Amino acid sequence: MIRSGAAAQPILHALRAQLPVDIVVQPVSTFKTFGDVFTAFTGTVLGIQNGDPITVTYDSLGAPAAAAVGPYPITAVVNAPAAVLANYNVEVGAGTLTVTLSNQVITVNYNAPGIASNGESFTVDATVWTTGQE
Repeated sequence: MIRSGAAAQPILHALRAQLPVDIVVQPVSTFKTFGDVFTAFTGTVLGIQNGDPITVTYDSLGAPAAAAVGPYPITAVVNAPAAVLANYNVEVGAGTLTVTLSNQVITVNYNAPGIASNGESFTVDATVWTTGQE
């Protein structure tokens, strides 16, 4: 005999309780400027059931101020008691933290008596490479 409708609900619930549930963690790709420390990682977590105490911690080798310009993977660590995690299959997507150059404007006002006696000044705009780029 095959049950359907409301009569099948207890059976389906019992089957679901026995199967691990999928959790999908997706870090949000972002960027930072060289010289800044990055701590504002975010992401989405889909699939947590029954209010289970599951959290996610994100990090990247690109987060420190001294990280050279370029892309770095964002790692995600799922935190929960082992008994809780045993009920889940965890899938972590890829995210990237990209470290970019900062454009800097250097203004030089040259006003030396005898050389620029008319008080003229000039401005120099330059990009300063202050990273590990060779």
